[in-house]
Amino acid sequence: MDNTSKSYFKTLNYTLTNEDSEIEWSILPENTDYVLTIAGSGSRVIPLLAKNPKNICCVDLSKEQLLLTEFRIEALRMLDYEEYLKLLGYLSTSQNERKGLFNKLDIRIELKNFMIQIYTNNHWRGIIYTGKWEKSFIKISKLGFILKKSKLLNLFLCNTLEEQQLFINTSFPQKRWKLILFIVGNAKMFNYLLYKGFFPKININFSYFEFYQKNFERLFKNSLAKDNFFLQFLFFGKILFPNAYCFEVQPQIFHTAKLSLNNCQITYQEGCIIEIAQKSNTPIDFISFSNTPSYFSEIKQKTYLQSIRKSLAIKSKIILRYYLKIPKNTDKSGYNNITDNYTSLISQEKTQMYTIEVLEYKDSHKKSNI
Repeated sequence: MDNTSKSYFKTLNYTLTNEDSEIEWSILPENTDYVLTIAGSGSRVIPLLAKNPKNICCVDLSKEQLLLTEFRIEALRMLDYEEYLKLLGYLSTSQNERKGLFNKLDIRIELKNFMIQIYTNNHWRGIIYTGKWEKSFIKISKLGFILKKSKLLNLFLCNTLEEQQLFINTSFPQKRWKLILFIVGNAKMFNYLLYKGFFPKININFSYFEFYQKNFERLFKNSLAKDNFFLQFLFFGKILFPNAYCFEVQPQIFHTAKLSLNNCQITYQEGCIIEIAQKSNTPIDFISFSNTPSYFSEIKQKTYLQSIRKSLAIKSKIILRYYLKIPKNTDKSGYNNITDNYTSLISQEKTQMYTIEVLEYKDSHKKSNI
Protein backbone atom coordinates (compact mmCIF):
# COMPACT_ATOMS: atom_id res chain seq x y z
CA MET A 1 0.00 0.00 0.00
CA ASP A 2 1.54 3.36 -0.97
CA ASN A 3 1.59 6.49 1.20
CA THR A 4 -1.21 8.25 -0.70
CA SER A 5 -3.75 5.47 -0.17
CA LYS A 6 -2.75 5.07 3.49
CA SER A 7 -4.49 8.36 4.30
CA TYR A 8 -7.86 6.87 3.33
CA PHE A 9 -7.55 4.19 6.00
CA LYS A 10 -6.46 6.56 8.80
CA THR A 11 -9.96 6.94 10.18
CA LEU A 12 -12.98 4.98 11.37
CA ASN A 13 -14.25 3.68 8.04
CA TYR A 14 -15.97 0.47 9.14
CA THR A 15 -18.16 -0.33 12.14
CA LEU A 16 -20.11 -3.31 10.76
CA THR A 17 -18.47 -5.35 8.01
CA ASN A 18 -18.23 -5.32 4.23
CA GLU A 19 -17.07 -8.95 4.04
CA ASP A 20 -18.54 -12.34 4.85
CA SER A 21 -16.02 -13.66 7.37
CA GLU A 22 -17.49 -17.16 7.25
CA ILE A 23 -14.90 -17.75 4.52
CA GLU A 24 -11.96 -17.15 6.84
CA TRP A 25 -13.61 -19.04 9.69
CA SER A 26 -14.20 -22.07 7.47
CA ILE A 27 -10.61 -22.19 6.25
CA LEU A 28 -8.78 -21.50 9.52
CA PRO A 29 -7.82 -24.80 11.22
CA GLU A 30 -8.78 -25.37 14.84
CA ASN A 31 -6.19 -24.59 17.53
CA THR A 32 -3.80 -22.78 15.20
CA ASP A 33 -0.75 -21.31 16.91
CA TYR A 34 -0.49 -17.85 15.36
CA VAL A 35 -3.01 -15.84 13.29
CA LEU A 36 -2.30 -12.47 11.69
CA THR A 37 -5.35 -10.55 10.50
CA ILE A 38 -6.52 -7.18 9.32
CA ALA A 39 -8.64 -5.82 12.17
CA GLY A 40 -11.28 -3.81 10.30
CA SER A 41 -14.18 -3.19 12.66
CA GLY A 42 -13.36 -6.29 14.69
CA SER A 43 -16.32 -8.11 13.19
CA ARG A 44 -13.93 -10.17 11.03
CA VAL A 45 -11.74 -11.08 14.04
CA ILE A 46 -14.36 -12.67 16.29
CA PRO A 47 -15.08 -15.62 13.94
CA LEU A 48 -11.34 -16.35 13.91
CA LEU A 49 -11.43 -16.44 17.71
CA ALA A 50 -14.12 -19.11 17.47
CA LYS A 51 -11.50 -21.50 16.05
CA ASN A 52 -9.58 -21.32 19.35
CA PRO A 53 -6.20 -20.06 18.10
CA LYS A 54 -3.41 -19.59 20.64
CA ASN A 55 -2.44 -16.11 19.38
CA ILE A 56 -4.14 -13.49 17.21
CA CYS A 57 -2.41 -10.31 16.08
CA CYS A 58 -4.88 -7.67 14.84
CA VAL A 59 -3.32 -5.19 12.41
CA ASP A 60 -4.66 -1.98 10.92
CA LEU A 61 -3.38 1.30 9.52
CA SER A 62 -6.09 3.03 11.53
CA LYS A 63 -5.70 3.35 15.28
CA GLU A 64 -9.45 3.98 15.46
CA GLN A 65 -10.21 0.63 13.81
CA LEU A 66 -7.89 -1.10 16.27
CA LEU A 67 -9.63 0.56 19.21
CA LEU A 68 -13.02 -0.51 17.88
CA THR A 69 -11.72 -4.06 17.43
CA GLU A 70 -10.43 -4.11 21.01
CA PHE A 71 -13.78 -2.77 22.23
CA ARG A 72 -15.68 -5.50 20.42
CA ILE A 73 -13.45 -8.18 21.91
CA GLU A 74 -13.69 -6.79 25.45
CA ALA A 75 -17.47 -6.54 25.12
CA LEU A 76 -17.48 -10.16 23.96
CA ARG A 77 -15.48 -11.06 27.05
CA MET A 78 -17.73 -9.25 29.55
CA LEU A 79 -21.29 -9.31 28.19
CA ASP A 80 -23.80 -12.03 27.45
CA TYR A 81 -25.22 -12.54 23.97
CA GLU A 82 -28.27 -10.28 24.22
CA GLU A 83 -26.30 -7.56 25.98
CA TYR A 84 -23.70 -7.64 23.22
CA LEU A 85 -26.35 -7.30 20.51
CA LYS A 86 -27.86 -4.31 22.30
CA LEU A 87 -24.56 -2.57 22.97
CA LEU A 88 -23.45 -2.78 19.34
CA GLY A 89 -26.88 -1.97 17.92
CA TYR A 90 -28.01 -5.26 16.37
CA LEU A 91 -30.91 -5.10 18.86
CA SER A 92 -32.63 -1.83 19.65
CA THR A 93 -32.73 -0.60 23.24
CA SER A 94 -32.99 2.65 25.19
CA GLN A 95 -30.10 5.07 25.57
CA ASN A 96 -30.06 4.45 29.31
CA GLU A 97 -29.83 0.68 28.92
CA ARG A 98 -27.02 1.01 26.38
CA LYS A 99 -25.16 3.37 28.74
CA GLY A 100 -25.65 0.85 31.53
CA LEU A 101 -24.22 -1.95 29.39
CA PHE A 102 -21.27 0.23 28.45
CA ASN A 103 -20.59 1.01 32.11
CA LYS A 104 -20.44 -2.72 32.88
CA LEU A 105 -17.25 -2.96 30.83
CA ASP A 106 -13.95 -2.80 32.67
CA ILE A 107 -11.75 -1.39 29.90
CA ARG A 108 -8.62 0.75 29.82
CA ILE A 109 -9.08 4.51 29.94
CA GLU A 110 -7.95 5.33 26.36
CA LEU A 111 -10.39 2.82 24.93
CA LYS A 112 -13.18 3.98 27.23
CA ASN A 113 -12.73 7.64 26.30
CA PHE A 114 -12.62 6.83 22.59
CA MET A 115 -15.83 4.81 22.72
CA ILE A 116 -17.62 7.39 24.89
CA GLN A 117 -16.90 9.91 22.15
CA ILE A 118 -18.24 7.55 19.47
CA TYR A 119 -21.41 6.80 21.41
CA THR A 120 -21.96 10.43 22.45
CA ASN A 121 -21.59 11.66 18.88
CA ASN A 122 -24.19 9.06 17.92
CA HIS A 123 -26.58 9.99 20.77
CA TRP A 124 -25.96 6.56 22.36
CA ARG A 125 -27.52 4.69 19.49
CA GLY A 126 -25.88 1.46 18.38
CA ILE A 127 -22.54 1.88 16.65
CA ILE A 128 -22.70 -0.70 13.87
CA TYR A 129 -24.09 1.80 11.35
CA THR A 130 -21.79 4.73 12.17
CA GLY A 131 -18.66 4.08 10.06
CA LYS A 132 -18.05 5.97 6.83
CA TRP A 133 -18.71 2.84 4.77
CA GLU A 134 -21.98 2.18 6.59
CA LYS A 135 -23.16 5.79 6.32
CA SER A 136 -22.39 5.75 2.60
CA PHE A 137 -24.52 2.64 2.08
CA ILE A 138 -27.33 4.12 4.13
CA LYS A 139 -27.30 7.00 1.64
CA ILE A 140 -27.35 4.53 -1.25
CA SER A 141 -30.28 2.68 0.33
CA LYS A 142 -32.36 5.86 0.05
CA LEU A 143 -32.42 5.26 -3.70
CA GLY A 144 -34.71 2.36 -2.87
CA PHE A 145 -37.68 4.61 -3.64
CA ILE A 146 -36.79 3.99 -7.30
CA LEU A 147 -37.45 0.28 -6.72
CA LYS A 148 -40.58 0.82 -4.60
CA LYS A 149 -39.49 -0.69 -1.28
CA SER A 150 -42.94 -1.97 -0.36
CA LYS A 151 -42.81 -4.30 -3.36
CA LEU A 152 -39.12 -5.05 -2.93
CA LEU A 153 -39.76 -6.44 0.56
CA ASN A 154 -41.20 -9.54 -1.10
CA LEU A 155 -37.68 -10.41 -2.23
CA PHE A 156 -36.69 -10.76 1.41
CA LEU A 157 -39.63 -13.02 2.20
CA CYS A 158 -38.61 -15.74 -0.25
CA ASN A 159 -37.82 -18.99 1.56
CA THR A 160 -35.93 -20.86 -1.18
CA LEU A 161 -33.50 -19.90 -3.91
CA GLU A 162 -35.98 -21.21 -6.48
CA GLU A 163 -38.69 -18.95 -5.14
CA GLN A 164 -36.27 -16.03 -5.05
CA GLN A 165 -35.13 -16.61 -8.63
CA LEU A 166 -38.75 -16.71 -9.79
CA PHE A 167 -39.32 -13.35 -8.10
CA ILE A 168 -36.18 -11.91 -9.75
CA ASN A 169 -37.28 -13.16 -13.17
CA THR A 170 -40.92 -12.10 -12.97
CA SER A 171 -41.41 -9.33 -10.39
CA PHE A 172 -38.10 -7.63 -9.68
CA PRO A 173 -37.94 -4.12 -11.26
CA GLN A 174 -34.99 -4.86 -13.53
CA LYS A 175 -34.93 -1.55 -15.42
CA ARG A 176 -35.09 0.49 -12.23
CA TRP A 177 -32.38 -1.70 -10.68
CA LYS A 178 -30.09 -1.12 -13.67
CA LEU A 179 -30.69 2.61 -13.28
CA ILE A 180 -29.50 2.45 -9.67
CA LEU A 181 -26.41 0.45 -10.68
CA PHE A 182 -25.68 3.05 -13.36
CA ILE A 183 -26.04 5.93 -10.88
CA VAL A 184 -24.06 4.37 -8.04
CA GLY A 185 -21.80 1.76 -9.61
CA ASN A 186 -18.91 3.94 -10.70
CA ALA A 187 -15.69 5.33 -9.30
CA LYS A 188 -16.88 8.93 -9.29
CA MET A 189 -19.84 8.17 -7.02
CA PHE A 190 -17.89 5.98 -4.60
CA ASN A 191 -15.06 8.52 -4.39
CA TYR A 192 -17.65 11.17 -3.57
CA LEU A 193 -19.40 9.07 -0.94
CA LEU A 194 -16.47 7.36 0.73
CA TYR A 195 -13.08 6.83 -0.88
CA LYS A 196 -12.10 10.46 -1.56
CA GLY A 197 -10.01 9.54 -4.59
CA PHE A 198 -8.75 6.15 -3.39
CA PHE A 199 -11.44 3.94 -4.91
CA PRO A 200 -9.66 0.98 -6.53
CA LYS A 201 -9.05 1.44 -10.24
CA ILE A 202 -10.68 -1.44 -12.05
CA ASN A 203 -8.28 -3.67 -14.02
CA ILE A 204 -10.60 -6.52 -15.00
CA ASN A 205 -12.37 -6.97 -18.31
CA PHE A 206 -15.62 -5.33 -17.20
CA SER A 207 -16.89 -1.82 -16.78
CA TYR A 208 -17.95 -0.85 -13.26
CA PHE A 209 -21.58 -1.28 -14.30
CA GLU A 210 -20.95 -4.74 -15.77
CA PHE A 211 -18.98 -5.77 -12.68
CA TYR A 212 -21.80 -4.93 -10.29
CA GLN A 213 -24.53 -6.29 -12.55
CA LYS A 214 -22.74 -9.62 -12.96
CA ASN A 215 -21.92 -9.99 -9.26
CA PHE A 216 -25.43 -9.15 -8.09
CA GLU A 217 -26.86 -11.68 -10.52
CA ARG A 218 -24.61 -14.30 -8.95
CA LEU A 219 -25.52 -13.11 -5.46
CA PHE A 220 -29.26 -13.39 -6.07
CA LYS A 221 -28.72 -16.85 -7.52
CA ASN A 222 -26.63 -18.23 -4.64
CA SER A 223 -27.76 -16.40 -1.49
CA LEU A 224 -31.20 -15.97 0.07
CA ALA A 225 -31.88 -12.26 0.56
CA LYS A 226 -33.64 -12.97 3.86
CA ASP A 227 -30.37 -14.42 5.21
CA ASN A 228 -28.04 -11.86 3.67
CA PHE A 229 -26.83 -8.88 5.75
CA PHE A 230 -25.30 -7.16 2.71
CA LEU A 231 -28.45 -7.16 0.59
CA GLN A 232 -30.61 -5.98 3.48
CA PHE A 233 -28.17 -3.20 4.33
CA LEU A 234 -27.90 -2.16 0.68
CA PHE A 235 -31.65 -1.93 0.09
CA PHE A 236 -32.89 -0.81 3.51
CA GLY A 237 -29.92 0.73 5.29
CA LYS A 238 -30.13 -1.80 8.12
CA ILE A 239 -30.29 -5.53 8.79
CA LEU A 240 -33.97 -6.47 8.88
CA PHE A 241 -33.96 -10.05 10.17
CA PRO A 242 -31.94 -11.74 12.94
CA ASN A 243 -31.03 -14.70 10.70
CA ALA A 244 -29.12 -12.20 8.53
CA TYR A 245 -26.98 -10.86 11.36
CA CYS A 246 -23.28 -10.75 10.52
CA PHE A 247 -21.29 -13.89 11.19
CA GLU A 248 -19.70 -12.42 14.34
CA VAL A 249 -23.03 -12.62 16.16
CA GLN A 250 -24.33 -15.92 14.94
CA PRO A 251 -24.99 -17.60 18.34
CA GLN A 252 -22.57 -20.50 17.87
CA ILE A 253 -19.77 -18.17 16.77
CA PHE A 254 -20.38 -15.75 19.64
CA HIS A 255 -20.39 -18.39 22.36
CA THR A 256 -17.43 -20.33 20.98
CA ALA A 257 -15.38 -17.15 20.52
CA LYS A 258 -16.21 -16.09 24.07
CA LEU A 259 -14.88 -19.38 25.45
CA SER A 260 -11.76 -19.12 23.29
CA LEU A 261 -10.80 -15.83 24.93
CA ASN A 262 -9.63 -17.85 27.93
CA ASN A 263 -6.89 -19.47 25.83
CA CYS A 264 -5.98 -16.83 23.25
CA GLN A 265 -3.39 -14.06 23.50
CA ILE A 266 -4.62 -11.05 21.48
CA THR A 267 -2.34 -8.20 20.40
CA TYR A 268 -3.01 -5.04 18.42
CA GLN A 269 -0.51 -3.40 16.07
CA GLU A 270 -0.96 -0.21 14.09
CA GLY A 271 0.75 -0.25 10.72
CA CYS A 272 1.16 -2.09 7.41
CA ILE A 273 0.40 -5.81 7.62
CA ILE A 274 3.35 -6.63 5.35
CA GLU A 275 5.84 -4.78 7.55
CA ILE A 276 4.38 -6.34 10.69
CA ALA A 277 4.51 -9.82 9.17
CA GLN A 278 8.15 -9.31 8.19
CA LYS A 279 9.06 -8.42 11.78
CA SER A 280 7.27 -11.37 13.37
CA ASN A 281 9.46 -13.46 15.66
CA THR A 282 6.85 -16.22 15.72
CA PRO A 283 6.09 -18.31 12.60
CA ILE A 284 2.72 -17.22 11.20
CA ASP A 285 0.25 -20.03 10.49
CA PHE A 286 -2.64 -18.05 8.99
CA ILE A 287 -3.02 -14.59 7.46
CA SER A 288 -6.30 -12.89 6.65
CA PHE A 289 -5.38 -9.99 4.37
CA SER A 290 -8.91 -8.73 3.72
CA ASN A 291 -8.75 -6.79 0.43
CA THR A 292 -5.59 -4.81 1.21
CA PRO A 293 -3.72 -6.20 -1.85
CA SER A 294 -6.10 -4.21 -4.10
CA TYR A 295 -4.54 -1.03 -2.67
CA PHE A 296 -0.88 -2.03 -3.00
CA SER A 297 1.39 -0.17 -5.38
CA GLU A 298 2.41 -2.02 -8.54
CA ILE A 299 5.83 -2.78 -7.07
CA LYS A 300 4.42 -4.13 -3.81
CA GLN A 301 1.81 -6.19 -5.71
CA LYS A 302 4.65 -8.13 -7.30
CA THR A 303 6.81 -8.69 -4.24
CA TYR A 304 4.67 -8.74 -1.08
CA LEU A 305 4.22 -12.51 -0.89
CA GLN A 306 7.97 -13.06 -1.22
CA SER A 307 8.74 -10.41 1.38
CA ILE A 308 6.86 -12.33 4.10
CA ARG A 309 8.02 -15.88 3.30
CA LYS A 310 10.66 -16.02 6.03
CA SER A 311 7.96 -15.29 8.63
CA LEU A 312 5.62 -18.11 7.59
CA ALA A 313 5.22 -21.58 9.02
CA ILE A 314 5.12 -24.39 6.49
CA LYS A 315 1.55 -25.05 5.27
CA SER A 316 0.42 -21.67 6.54
CA LYS A 317 -2.72 -20.48 4.79
CA ILE A 318 -3.24 -17.02 3.34
CA ILE A 319 -6.66 -15.62 2.44
CA LEU A 320 -6.63 -12.81 -0.12
CA ARG A 321 -9.56 -10.71 -1.31
CA TYR A 322 -9.43 -8.47 -4.36
CA TYR A 323 -11.98 -5.76 -5.08
CA LEU A 324 -12.12 -4.51 -8.68
CA LYS A 325 -8.34 -4.47 -8.91
CA ILE A 326 -6.60 -7.85 -9.08
CA PRO A 327 -2.84 -7.56 -8.49
CA LYS A 328 -0.85 -8.41 -11.61
CA ASN A 329 2.37 -10.40 -11.89
CA THR A 330 2.49 -11.28 -8.19
CA ASP A 331 5.40 -13.60 -7.50
CA LYS A 332 3.75 -16.66 -5.90
CA SER A 333 6.72 -18.98 -5.98
CA GLY A 334 6.84 -21.02 -2.79
CA TYR A 335 3.03 -21.13 -2.57
CA ASN A 336 0.35 -23.54 -3.71
CA ASN A 337 -2.89 -22.03 -4.95
CA ILE A 338 -5.60 -24.08 -3.21
CA THR A 339 -8.55 -21.84 -4.07
CA ASP A 340 -10.26 -24.62 -6.03
CA ASN A 341 -10.66 -26.57 -2.78
CA TYR A 342 -13.11 -23.91 -1.63
CA THR A 343 -15.11 -23.18 -4.79
CA SER A 344 -18.46 -24.10 -3.25
CA LEU A 345 -17.76 -22.09 -0.10
CA ILE A 346 -16.73 -19.00 -2.08
CA SER A 347 -19.82 -19.22 -4.30
CA GLN A 348 -21.98 -18.74 -1.19
CA GLU A 349 -20.09 -15.71 0.16
CA LYS A 350 -22.61 -13.07 1.18
CA THR A 351 -21.35 -10.10 -0.87
CA GLN A 352 -19.89 -11.65 -4.06
CA MET A 353 -17.96 -8.41 -4.62
CA TYR A 354 -14.54 -9.99 -4.08
CA THR A 355 -12.30 -12.27 -6.01
CA ILE A 356 -11.05 -14.59 -3.27
CA GLU A 357 -7.79 -16.49 -3.45
CA VAL A 358 -6.45 -19.05 -0.97
CA LEU A 359 -2.75 -19.86 -0.87
CA GLU A 360 -0.74 -22.38 1.13
CA TYR A 361 2.92 -21.88 1.85
CA LYS A 362 4.83 -24.95 0.67
CA ASP A 363 8.55 -24.38 1.28
CA SER A 364 9.93 -27.52 2.89
CA HIS A 365 12.92 -26.20 4.83
CA LYS A 366 10.74 -24.96 7.69
CA LYS A 367 9.07 -26.92 10.42
CA SER A 368 5.28 -26.88 10.43
CA ASN A 369 3.38 -25.46 13.42
CA ILE A 370 0.05 -26.92 12.27
